Amino acid sequence: MPRTERNITRHAPMARVQLAVAAALIGTLTGCAEVKLPRMPNLGNLGDILRPITLSRPSKPDEAAKPAPTPPQANAAIIAPAPAVETPAPVVIPAPPPVAPGSLRGEDGTIRIGFLVPLTGPQAELGQAMLNAASLALFDFANPRIILVPRDAGDSLEQGRDAAQTAVSSGASLLVGPVFARAVTGAAEVAHAGKVNMIAFSSDRSVATPGAWIIGFTPDDDIRRIVEFASSKGMHQFAALVPDSAYGVRVKESLKSAMPEVQGEVTAIETFAEQPSQLSEPMRRIALAQGRPPGAASGDQSWTPRFQAVVMAEGGSLLTSLAALLPYHEVDTQRIKVLGTGLWDDARIAREPTLTNGWFAAAEPQARREFSDRYARTFGKVPPRIATLAYDAIALASVLGQTDVPDPYASEHLTQPQGFVGIDGIFRLRPDGTSERGLAILEVQRDGFRVIDPAPAAFPNTGVNSTPAM
Repeated sequence: MPRTERNITRHAPMARVQLAVAAALIGTLTGCAEVKLPRMPNLGNLGDILRPITLSRPSKPDEAAKPAPTPPQANAAIIAPAPAVETPAPVVIPAPPPVAPGSLRGEDGTIRIGFLVPLTGPQAELGQAMLNAASLALFDFANPRIILVPRDAGDSLEQGRDAAQTAVSSGASLLVGPVFARAVTGAAEVAHAGKVNMIAFSSDRSVATPGAWIIGFTPDDDIRRIVEFASSKGMHQFAALVPDSAYGVRVKESLKSAMPEVQGEVTAIETFAEQPSQLSEPMRRIALAQGRPPGAASGDQSWTPRFQAVVMAEGGSLLTSLAALLPYHEVDTQRIKVLGTGLWDDARIAREPTLTNGWFAAAEPQARREFSDRYARTFGKVPPRIATLAYDAIALASVLGQTDVPDPYASEHLTQPQGFVGIDGIFRLRPDGTSERGLAILEVQRDGFRVIDPAPAAFPNTGVNSTPAM
């Protein structure tokens, strides 16, 4: 599974784009019949939308106490994924409706969205969870024009290519997914050849290309945001402990590239193998780099650390094992702030006392918590962290699909500079295929996380703002 997960100028609040939503939910999409959705209000021409488009579903104070409503009956179709290979019955792909000249819509006004996730094999559970999240967005935004076309994209280049091809052959005018980098590469080949744009869930920037965007959580935004916040608190010398992996390489690159903006300096970087037995030596070298004089007692204030913050780019049990070595090797955490990336966005790390008062950049948790609770009530289990990506991508497709432009998924509409407001806050797609997110700063407490610097409400230099969905 891909690894998950700036100090941006804020503007005065302005009224948000109000979207009508439906509270209808669905249990599962696999093999289900067509589903009828109420009509969504017309948003007109995209040029009239000046603010970040709110994709989050409005919540109601008493909603948690209400039972999940019954899914509506049929009209806007959800086409079930092709059956598994061993099924003897032939797979019949419905023919897409005729397309009006100069438009990606069928003559009946429908728009097909290819949804590419693993639906068989070892990652099938993840794929089904992503499909579940997509179904919530489909019903929340209630756009009867949208037809979701799930296809099994697996985790390989060939599977991604085949899934994209069958979706495009079915008339898809936008591809959403895949999850894994190799599958994204295969699907992107088809997307580019067919001139169909794609929004993938990968966090690997190396597979991002113009017209095939990635919206997975990357360390780039994490590092820039946490470094700029730390710098605003007087920290300008940084050290880092990063894993010996592609993720670690990206963290190092991001950390170094962030220094000129804050007039900072990286004084030490150590790499560790992702095994508990291999953590002590890199931490020992970080301890030496802080410049503590030999024999200096704990609490000795006669010396000044060579760095004021150390970034620990790890998560889960490896992070807690690494953190436990800070006092063992006498890293002065009273004067050196421990910083993290989005990998810290895991409630279990609050159990490690050494990480208490540490800071990391991540999406503000409230909207995601509400989404997670609603997902659990509907589907009977907690969603994976990246399920919000599926929700936001289909919400985006639903909202843009309601406009009157012939091609709502053209690059100029997907990359509008004001971006979108989703469950994980503001985000926007860049012309080069990468994405940008506005993140909050969270502080680790013994009972969880506390937001100490809110996420921005708008991106800089757009002159617009948006308030969170109510």
